[in-house]
Amino acid sequence: MDKSYVTIKNCKYIKHPAEYNPEFSYDSPAPMFRRHFTVGSGLLEARLEVSALGIGELYLNGRRVSDDRFVSAFSEYTKTLWYTSYDVTILLNEGENVAAAMLGNGYFNESLHTPWNFNEASWRDSPKLCFCLELRYIDRTDYIVSDGDWLSDIESTPCTFNQLRLGEIFDSRLAVDWMKPEFDDSGWIPAVYASSPGGELREYPCEPIREDKVYECVSLTKNVDGAYVFDFGQNMSGYVRITANQPTGTKLHIVYAEQINPDGTRRDNRISEFYRDGETQFSVLYTNGKSFSWKPSFSYYGFRYAIIDGFVTEPSASDVQAIFVHQAVKPLGDFECSDDTLNRIYRFAKLSTLSNLFNMVTDCPTREKLGWCNDAQASCEQMIQNFDMTRFYQKWMQDIYDAMKPDGDLPGIVPTAGWGYEWGSGPVSTGIMFEIPARIYQYTGSPVLLMQAYPYMLRHFEFLNTKEIDGGLVSYGLSDWAGPFSADNPTPVPLEFTTTLLVIKFLRIAKLAAELLGKADDVIRLDEREQYYTNNFRRAYLQPDGRLNLTEQTACAMVIALGIYDDLEPLKAQFYETFEKYDWHIHVGMLGMQYLLPACDICGFEDEGLRLICADGFPSYREWFKSGATTLYEMWYDDESRNHHMYSCPIAWFHNTLLGIRQDERLFGLYDHPGIYTHTYTCAVVSEQSVNSREHIIRVEPAFVKSLDWARGSFETKNGRVVVEWRRENGKIKLSLSIPAGVTAETNIPEVGTLGGGEYVFVIADRS
Repeated sequence: MDKSYVTIKNCKYIKHPAEYNPEFSYDSPAPMFRRHFTVGSGLLEARLEVSALGIGELYLNGRRVSDDRFVSAFSEYTKTLWYTSYDVTILLNEGENVAAAMLGNGYFNESLHTPWNFNEASWRDSPKLCFCLELRYIDRTDYIVSDGDWLSDIESTPCTFNQLRLGEIFDSRLAVDWMKPEFDDSGWIPAVYASSPGGELREYPCEPIREDKVYECVSLTKNVDGAYVFDFGQNMSGYVRITANQPTGTKLHIVYAEQINPDGTRRDNRISEFYRDGETQFSVLYTNGKSFSWKPSFSYYGFRYAIIDGFVTEPSASDVQAIFVHQAVKPLGDFECSDDTLNRIYRFAKLSTLSNLFNMVTDCPTREKLGWCNDAQASCEQMIQNFDMTRFYQKWMQDIYDAMKPDGDLPGIVPTAGWGYEWGSGPVSTGIMFEIPARIYQYTGSPVLLMQAYPYMLRHFEFLNTKEIDGGLVSYGLSDWAGPFSADNPTPVPLEFTTTLLVIKFLRIAKLAAELLGKADDVIRLDEREQYYTNNFRRAYLQPDGRLNLTEQTACAMVIALGIYDDLEPLKAQFYETFEKYDWHIHVGMLGMQYLLPACDICGFEDEGLRLICADGFPSYREWFKSGATTLYEMWYDDESRNHHMYSCPIAWFHNTLLGIRQDERLFGLYDHPGIYTHTYTCAVVSEQSVNSREHIIRVEPAFVKSLDWARGSFETKNGRVVVEWRRENGKIKLSLSIPAGVTAETNIPEVGTLGGGEYVFVIADRS
């Protein structure tokens, strides 16, 4: 290699030379790698670029390169290979040094037979390492790269089995100090060069996955089998750290559970039926006779309980801790109010969100751990309100582009090994490619993702054209998924109803992107296509009296929110009828839930919307809470995942309506009624520089709903934190606002008007 200029992009992958076995086996040790090298005097800076296929634990001189977990990020490896950069100067010594790595399988080498077919992925092979360490001196630059000078071993590895979606086995009697400089690697053999899966090496743009809060055991009991049940009081994503001082060779078998049966055994919640190979949600630790702390490296779990069998001497509650692990995104929003149901929904929604940020937006940390796009579209707005998602979404949008077929087809899960195009897709899923860029633009002003996504949007529209049915409607994919619908009517709102409305919304977003790019002819064509579908939809579903020909919450909410009507009043009355029809309970799936509360705003039904969200009995959030929920569930009934985020979208309404902190929702024509403010721009925003220089204008207009005594919350803008608090006092409402410099807050509340940066307190009439 010409070492005059070296980056990871012109380095090669290496692997252990053992023959590759693609079949599932519990005898699948994680390969270890070591490289001795010398650092001269006068080192100025050392920078490491690394790509691990699938997951790497990286060390320099026995110390971890960083606190990052699950490096490198999952991708469609034939299209993109993510690498990460680190400043490692502080980890190196003048003289002899040792680089070391242990590689897990991750999604790169999943041998499980599951419905999603990752075992059939074209990229599968033994785990691989691409490594480029740049050593900068005042007079030269040296490089340590992945090559034949690395040594490798699988015979003494303490990690004897790992599969990301099953678990791992760790034998602490083996080479637990394999990464230390003094370790004797004389029995190891040279690593060999390995082919790349073919993807383009791209620098990982977003926050890493990190360990967050540590939860102590709140209850320790024994179950019917004699195993110890550690209850941490909180459902989460992550793993346990176990400190064991047991006789040599003791096998501690750990089962992770979201829920337990009355006898203390794990309630499966349909996890095992999807995995035909091996045990699910488990890990095993073999002890070495010494006090030893261990946690998994290549697997994570969704759990509240750890059920551990095999202790020879009785454990204490402090021996096992639960560690919450997720993408380390920055929190932006908060909310609390006088109603505990709303507070719990908000708190649990944020926990479910974090539990499902693992280099993609997953469905759950238990059964699937897959990037389900329908779930992500449902939660997108609240995620952006509550966390800084820009860099995270930048990464995932690249995965979405990679997943698109030449004809514009997109799968329901991203990344994928090929599954999800035939089932699980449709606009309810593929809409994530439109939703993310539009929401990022709405909340940050940055048009970058909209512009980047635009050509992919056009290609997807070509594919959508092939899914038209009689009447010029679009019909394919999932419908209003996961609703509390009866078995004899599982789809109360027809598929072509929801998908056609979504396509209309997508066309509006694409028009905005075209405007930003200055593509006037495209704007005209997209507008014509929007009108084509709108007219077809009206003919199919809107009656001469202005009502829909079906009275369902999802149907009314979507039509009202998207403004597909001439006169609101007939639809408003019909919408209200759906509340009574279902006895003031939610009767929507994950799609309808996104539009239910915004439609209530448009109709002036804020109090009614709150009544629906706070209902008791099935289906309701309160039913979940009664069953012991500490995160949000997948389904309204209680036999699926207990840590899903797709029903978290109401907390966006908490910010937008109960606090009244609104961004520009008409920017892409999502909602259209006088109560929602539109930004005024003097020019099209076409660069990050202009975005960062313009004044930030927001709308602050709380809905002082009758059933709340007070509400408080905030949102972090790029200029600072906007804080809103209102409280009923002596027949009046006390409204306190904190507006950062550089932000203008506008409202139609007569007593308030337009405000610049500052602290304000108003006492206004209670019009409830």
